[in-house]
Amino acid sequence: RAADLTMVVSEHEQSLLRGLVPEADVRVLSNVHQVDPDVPGPAGRAGLLFVGSFDHVPNRDAARWMAREVLPLIYPRHPGTVLHVVGSNPPPDVLELAGDTVEVHGWVADLTPWHRRCRASVAPLRFGAGVKGKVGESMAAGLPTVGTPVAVEGMNLVEGRDVLVAADATGFAEQVVALLADDALWCALSEAGAAAIGAQYGPNVARAVLQDLLDTAAKSTHDHDLRA
Repeated sequence: RAADLTMVVSEHEQSLLRGLVPEADVRVLSNVHQVDPDVPGPAGRAGLLFVGSFDHVPNRDAARWMAREVLPLIYPRHPGTVLHVVGSNPPPDVLELAGDTVEVHGWVADLTPWHRRCRASVAPLRFGAGVKGKVGESMAAGLPTVGTPVAVEGMNLVEGRDVLVAADATGFAEQVVALLADDALWCALSEAGAAAIGAQYGPNVARAVLQDLLDTAAKSTHDHDLRA
């Protein structure tokens, strides 16, 4: 109520705050992702990529759930599948997931090689909030993504066209298996997902929001000076 302007990362939060404080000026300035114009195709790719800082509790839970409950449903049908867990400060309960089917890499300086070598990105978040950078970043890199409803909330992505979504372990495994087996599906999701991210989270989108904000501020200052 005391602020001239409130910025949020999704339309969901904008709607929520406008409902609570109707007089507030609430605008959306979300994550910014640059879409990769040159995405290698599915040939030669292998493995699943999970990215997340492990200082964040939902990421710890997601990595454990993926490794212990989802991956065992995938492995019998695709025995060579490895889950690559990337992110800073993995705690003991994440490090202990490492084995034949899980590799815990910790922090890496650049995700580009992972986006180009892995077959799919997974975002198996079971709780949390906000627009997920891991989802937008992977999709902007042209890496098809499987997420839970929590992982894609507030992102205005079309399920089945831009991203694959499932809430339970069986459904999640089925979506991953589909991506592992179907090159045509992989290509369609890669292209549509990157386009969706570019349209909603590209640099030009953020630039337009900020330009409008500056124009509004300049007009307000000009009007105030005229009245004075």
